Amino acid sequence: TAKRSDWNIFFRNDGSLNHISKEIDHSLALNFREILDNGFFYLDSGMKDFALVKKEYVVMNVAYDQVISKYTTSGHAEQDEYYKEVSKVILRIIEEKNYHVILVPHIYSDLKSIDKLLDIIPENHRRENISIGPNLTGLYGANINFSIYANAHIAIANRLHANICSLSMGSKVIGLSALKRIHELYKSLDLSSQCIEIRNGFSMHLFEKIEKLLSMNDSLYMQKIDNSLNKKRVDTLEAYKNYFQDIFD
Repeated sequence: TAKRSDWNIFFRNDGSLNHISKEIDHSLALNFREILDNGFFYLDSGMKDFALVKKEYVVMNVAYDQVISKYTTSGHAEQDEYYKEVSKVILRIIEEKNYHVILVPHIYSDLKSIDKLLDIIPENHRRENISIGPNLTGLYGANINFSIYANAHIAIANRLHANICSLSMGSKVIGLSALKRIHELYKSLDLSSQCIEIRNGFSMHLFEKIEKLLSMNDSLYMQKIDNSLNKKRVDTLEAYKNYFQDIFD
């Protein structure tokens, strides 16, 4: 059994450590360390070239539980407004940018959000311009989802690991922050400009971000992501290495 003196507590880079520092005890937070989420160490499974659709596409994840949490106190009217704003963006992606849209669920409840979105999107687009990603579990499901994000022209991601998948694969991504952890994730990587808060009328701001990111040179974007992640990957691996050395030395 590990002794208490051997314990090390690491927090993933979603703002948890900052929350402890601000809300509980600043001195307590000094005993802990922030590291990258394990999803940033995903290794290419060889499925990167898997094509769900043979069209240029934008991928989007909308997390049902996070939308509910965001609007717990304000009710269904605001939730409905949220879906209307997302649908506006989807229609502009299809009609102005001529991209196919893939809606990707990460867990079964995300299918509820997809259903709500499809209800308010015109029938012709539902039939011809929108596909639904598979709701698979386990490693194979993860490999499929990573491949979908890797091959997207841009990702719009609500759930934490939808953002992490995209960033890990070097995909252009905009975080759609219903909960504070999404904003904190991007802040920890010095990429706050790639995240927007969900507020009234956010569709216009989101589409502006989409246009700006699509116009960015792919190589420059990849360099930007690498600069944000590489040192933090090294620091995270070093933290694990030091921890195990302390245990076994």
